[in-house]
Amino acid sequence: MQKLPSTYRWALHIHALQRQRPFAFSAHKPQGGNNKPGSAAQMNNKNNASSSTGGGAKGKDEANIEGKLPNAVMGKVCTRFPPEPSGYMHIGHAKAALLNNAYARMYEGKLIIRFDDTNPSKEKQEFEDTILEDSKSLGIVPDFVSHTSDYFPKLQELMEKLLKNGDAYVDDTPVEKMRDERDNGVESACRKFSVEKNLELWKEMLAGTKTGLTCCVRGKMNMKDPVKCLRDPVFYRCKTDVPHHRHGTKYKAYPTYDFACPIVDAIEGVSHSLRTIEYGIARRFLSSSSCKVLVLY
Repeated sequence: MQKLPSTYRWALHIHALQRQRPFAFSAHKPQGGNNKPGSAAQMNNKNNASSSTGGGAKGKDEANIEGKLPNAVMGKVCTRFPPEPSGYMHIGHAKAALLNNAYARMYEGKLIIRFDDTNPSKEKQEFEDTILEDSKSLGIVPDFVSHTSDYFPKLQELMEKLLKNGDAYVDDTPVEKMRDERDNGVESACRKFSVEKNLELWKEMLAGTKTGLTCCVRGKMNMKDPVKCLRDPVFYRCKTDVPHHRHGTKYKAYPTYDFACPIVDAIEGVSHSLRTIEYGIARRFLSSSSCKVLVLY
């Protein structure tokens, strides 16, 4: 099984599912009667963002075998399928796409397919096209197609505000040393950089200079957290090796998924963000932390 880690993970997942009774979408009657879905403009209503940040939700995984969505209202549910266009559609994509589509249609809401195009080294237009084609073959037609890169200017603006507020810092520590420090709960020396120093290095990253390429932006969280991925996670990194398939060489710094996705969810009015169990509490905490950016700024 060591040679087939993905197969092993799926086997464990299927084994766990066999211990539960069948998933039934029809077991729950949505709230709100026969209300019609909102307009496309309502997708940008920030009031809809509360559910994606965990507002009113229980402090545990919300997935359940009855097929219920917490805080769901007929015509107001908005889900999203956010694949990275770095390969062809696979079974994991299909599962996520079908689940998000099923809930969107069940509640007479909306489905967004948003391409997480934040890593130009791996992404191609070809993959976007085939993912859309394969989604259609599964009976999935989104109400809206977007790209994380549509929001790059806003994400850069919010990142700069985090730096100015002292909630993030630019780190030029070599990768191996950074990894060792994270494993051992040791704070980076760069954590003590002044706001002015951080902004200076941030400009180098945005310009894609030699200095900028040695840097990343990290969220100032807790380096002693027992969950290692929460120890000052990377929010932005610099990439210039390959032009972006949509924007060419316009951008040199790119946000990570954990920073960008929850913020864009809020901007687009996503009401319910569906994730599988392996993401667990760590990613949920990162998502809520990123969404605080919108609240604070």
